[in-house]
Amino acid sequence: EKEKDSKGLKNSNVDGWHSPIFLHQERFIKYRDFLQKYIINSVGSYIGPETSIGFDGSWININGKNSSNVDHNHPKCNLAGCLWIKANENSGEIKLRNPNCFLHYNLLEVLDKETKENLFLKNTHKIKPTEGTMIIFPADLMHSVSPNSNDDEEDRISIAFNLSVNINAN
Repeated sequence: EKEKDSKGLKNSNVDGWHSPIFLHQERFIKYRDFLQKYIINSVGSYIGPETSIGFDGSWININGKNSSNVDHNHPKCNLAGCLWIKANENSGEIKLRNPNCFLHYNLLEVLDKETKENLFLKNTHKIKPTEGTMIIFPADLMHSVSPNSNDDEEDRISIAFNLSVNINAN
């Protein structure tokens, strides 16, 4: 896909490549089915049997050296996620912003670092990408990706996706 469209889409990416929405295309159905099974296995214990999860879109991000993603969220869906296909220690961490920083301001000022970590009360929660790891988070949560600082100029490749959570009528 990148060879066909070297510029890609421009959304939150800075110098990186963002594919068009692709998992709905016939040739990618087996990948969508795999990803959907992976997602349901991951979140299935958190949702009731009357709940279904649907794909709202999926795309590939390729971030080369110094590429990043600015703060953004994913409107018109409930959950957002990322599956890292290729990543290493220096390929840029995802930063999830605490939406309650202002509400927790006094706590953030007085609590020690370990307590803040344990209570997830930091301003930003950082996650280093690991190949084969998937994260899912509320779609309205502001997040960014720090620059890929690999000295070997290896790309960070991920599949990002948006999900809707629906309660099925009986």
